Amino acid sequence: MKSNLSQIKHWVFDLDHTLYDPKVKLFDQIEVLMNTYLKKTLNITQEKAIYLREEFNGINPGYHMNKKHWNTIDVNKDVPDDQIIQMIDDSYLLVIHSFPKKIQKELFSDLI
Repeated sequence: MKSNLSQIKHWVFDLDHTLYDPKVKLFDQIEVLMNTYLKKTLNITQEKAIYLREEFNGINPGYHMNKKHWNTIDVNKDVPDDQIIQMIDDSYLLVIHSFPKKIQKELFSDLI
């Protein structure tokens, strides 16, 4: 029995050198997985979390997190980029402010 592999003219390979026939649409599959991975979970105040969930379809209670303070953001839905950036900044500042004052001054004096 002869293999059909000899009929494939081009191959796509991944990082572990597995070969794929282009017909499997590997890059389409990668795009779906990357988009899924890009859903971000951010820590914010409870009031802001509730407000943002009401404002955008792409913001939901944090997956596997405390639903009061954590939101999961689907970057492929209706959340504007500038809003995502603001949420990242807010989350970052919340983490910084949870550190002892001495460490805040030593490491983040330019941000606080």
